[in-house]
Amino acid sequence: MSASPAPPSPLCANAGSPRTFFRRDNSIPLALDDTAYRIELTYMSAVWLFTCLSWRLDEALKRDEKWGIWSIRGRLLWYLEAVISMTDATNVLPGLNRTASSWLLELQRR
Repeated sequence: MSASPAPPSPLCANAGSPRTFFRRDNSIPLALDDTAYRIELTYMSAVWLFTCLSWRLDEALKRDEKWGIWSIRGRLLWYLEAVISMTDATNVLPGLNRTASSWLLELQRR
């Protein structure tokens, strides 16, 4: 399930801006490494996923209310999909990928 439109969050809002800023500064060579950037973004997205799940999952399972412009459940589904996609693309956190995939299927069923 691909939810659209994507909600504003650290996972999507201005994701390129910090990298663009640091790329202008050649004193930070790691900022030029796309692979390192994508891996670190994947780690941060996983942290955001767990943060949002801890804040909102119980509420989303009881009643699905609006959270900004999107529903709580819709955001959580999208965050799960994003982290699954990112961990696949970067080949990191395989255990988290499997867990997020099973959570996604379960949350889609509810």
